[in-house]
Amino acid sequence: MASASVPTASRFPVAFCYRCAKTVVTFVRIDAGGSEHRLCAHCDASLDGLIEWIGAAELESTGYEIGRSRTRANGGCGCGSGGSCSIRKT
Repeated sequence: MASASVPTASRFPVAFCYRCAKTVVTFVRIDAGGSEHRLCAHCDASLDGLIEWIGAAELESTGYEIGRSRTRANGGCGCGSGGSCSIRKT
């Protein structure tokens, strides 16, 4: 059986999001012209600042949970918002 532990070599891209007022995980979106844009994983705001690659332990110190299964609260996505998040099913 595979272990649920997180590999120590995992690195995650983070940056400060001014809209969320915290350090967040980022992702890349490619526009129609093929240009890459780094965005906030929470609010989709453009992140023009320095991107830092951090390990799982550092990421957890910012409030993220790595390697644990999410429990579904009242909503359909497991975020615990009581079903009011943007990805809930209607």
